[in-house]
Amino acid sequence: MLRMAEKNGKLDIKQVPNSFNLKCVKLNEIIRQINFEMEIIRLNNRWNKKLLNSKIVLAEQIKGISVVVSDLVKDITKSVEFKNELEDKISMVFDINGIKYNDVMVTKTLIINMK
Repeated sequence: MLRMAEKNGKLDIKQVPNSFNLKCVKLNEIIRQINFEMEIIRLNNRWNKKLLNSKIVLAEQIKGISVVVSDLVKDITKSVEFKNELEDKISMVFDINGIKYNDVMVTKTLIINMK
C-alpha cells in the first residue's frame, strides 16, 4: 500500500488489496494516516529543495561580495598625489586665454602593491 501511495501521491481505498480490506477493521484510518504521512513527506521534500536553492543563492551572493571586497582592496591600495604646480600652470593658461573655470585639480594615482 505504501508503494501505491508513493507511486500515485496518495492512497485510495480502491487500491487496497482485497485480502487486507477484508481483515482490517480501521481501513479508513490507516488510509488517512498513510495519506497524511505522504503529504508530510511531500512537504519535507519541497522544503529541502527550497533550502538547497537558498544555499545556492547564498553561495552566489557570497561570491559576489568577495568580488566587491577584492575591488575595494584594490581601490584602497591606490595613493593619490596632488600636482599643485601643474594646477597653477593650467590655471594661469586659462586666465591668459580668458577661459572661465571654477577649479583646477590635477592628481596622479599611484598603485601600491600590498603583496
